[in-house]
Amino acid sequence: MISATNDHALGPFKLTELNAYGQTTHELGRALPLPAWLNMGAAGAYALLEPIRHFFRNPDFKNPADTPQDKEPKPRQIQNLPDAPSPEPAGKVEKTETKTPITDPEKEREAITAYLTKEPKEYRQEIADAALSFGAMPAECRVGILIPVSLNEKGHIYQTLEQYAKQKDIDGKPINSKLYEICLDLRAEPGKDNELQTVVQEIDRFKRDHPDVLVNYISQALRSTGSIRKKLADVLVARSIARPTQDKPFYLVSNDTDTTELSEKYLTTIIDHFDSHPEVQVATGRNEFGNQNIPYLFAARRLWQIAERLQTSPRYYDRPIEGIDDTPTDLDNTDLVRFTFGNNQFIRSSAYAIAGGYSENRQATEDLYLSEGIAHHFGRDAIGYIPRNAAVVTDTSHDLDLANKGLPLTRAFGSLVQTGAYTPDNSVSRNVENLDIDNPDFLQQLSFDASAVFATIQHRFFFRELFNLPEYNKLINEEKTAATKQRLSEIINSEWTNKQGIGELARRRTEKLFEKAMLFWGAYSKPKDAATGEEKFERGYKVTYDNDFNPTVEITNADKLKEGLKKYKYDQTFRQNMRKALGL
Repeated sequence: MISATNDHALGPFKLTELNAYGQTTHELGRALPLPAWLNMGAAGAYALLEPIRHFFRNPDFKNPADTPQDKEPKPRQIQNLPDAPSPEPAGKVEKTETKTPITDPEKEREAITAYLTKEPKEYRQEIADAALSFGAMPAECRVGILIPVSLNEKGHIYQTLEQYAKQKDIDGKPINSKLYEICLDLRAEPGKDNELQTVVQEIDRFKRDHPDVLVNYISQALRSTGSIRKKLADVLVARSIARPTQDKPFYLVSNDTDTTELSEKYLTTIIDHFDSHPEVQVATGRNEFGNQNIPYLFAARRLWQIAERLQTSPRYYDRPIEGIDDTPTDLDNTDLVRFTFGNNQFIRSSAYAIAGGYSENRQATEDLYLSEGIAHHFGRDAIGYIPRNAAVVTDTSHDLDLANKGLPLTRAFGSLVQTGAYTPDNSVSRNVENLDIDNPDFLQQLSFDASAVFATIQHRFFFRELFNLPEYNKLINEEKTAATKQRLSEIINSEWTNKQGIGELARRRTEKLFEKAMLFWGAYSKPKDAATGEEKFERGYKVTYDNDFNPTVEITNADKLKEGLKKYKYDQTFRQNMRKALGL
């Protein structure tokens, strides 16, 4: 048993803040070895568990945005927003029925007004001051683009902004620049005045080069990612409702500073998709790496993307792999919610308001929490996916740096290191950019990332089933006394290690889903039988568990994967076709 103040080794990581898991994990699970923290004691295990539960469709989950509210007058000047209505007494918040999607601009404005009036008066004034300082939003504006700008990425900001100036309409002509505006948050970090000045200069240079593109920025002290995205989004929706007239719905797009390319019809596609699919309230598109030709990163990211799609899309999961896997599946994954990540997230502004906006308390995961909140109000199918012409390409330097320090890509987000919650093992140097596809170490290193993906899926299935236990579901919604936390930890421990319990069920389901992912990924070979000349399918990996049921994946052969990676690396026609399919 270790105390909450101890460092606890987690493979190549150290967990230095027990409650940092929910604040810094940017994807559910993150392959944290579960028994490693189950034995920390009741308070430690509970502190790590509490933030996770909101990722699941808990029928008793109460969203703060469910609080009944009075209808407020629709403002045309933001300064005149009325005071927030008094909060309802504790215990009076009722679960809402599934909301009807809003397509009428007037009803959208009502929803946004109701959302903003619930905020504290000082915050609303802050939003109003920022929104009105930029001049009026064009009446034609359909999309507000929000981008947090890290001063560490000052060299990317001009290139990122340039992607919007290159946007095309459906006919391939330059898009009407009044259809969108960009709002940036410049993080004012202590001791980085020179970096901040450089960023401002780059933004001003872009505005001089592209005077028709509307770019605004705000600057605030370094805060949580949730609070940064929330303020940007709130400024944009406040500007939208301050327009005297609005003929069509207004949408939000969340991107990051390290974007190196966008599909050339990116904004047009998003607008058209929301306009033609009123049931979709939040969506995402493809995420790709840049032109740096590093097969290892491409392969590791693809495995995670395939696994995520399999977890949240029954249709994709049931898709056969010809000649290998033609058997129908029975995996129940219909209640898992698709991830929409903040570097490529599209949101209907009315849904944003109804769901209560981004959670300002989230150091990370604010994008996932917003998706979950929207699904809570509108149903699972409200989360969409745009497979073509809505791709972002990001710079690889961040992911590459962390991968070379021994972090799997499922954990490769800056907040993990910046907060000190996870510390890379500095003794590890993987040098993955120079790792040849045919080098035996290539599959060995990919096995590390595959193990992290497996563990992430395993945790997700485990906690989903945990919320179906009546005692656990009852305790998780009660006041968190020491006794309650102790009992919650006991349930987790018992179920995880019980070979007849939820832990075993999660392992079996993970093995089934992971097998499908590895087949799609190409972790198999089809050598010809020496005697008959017929091809024989051979699975190319195996999974083993330690005494605490932590998984290790060993990739033994992946001929199909290597074949595809060599095309990716050497076949220019293949790469051109892939880019064309993404609308790049």
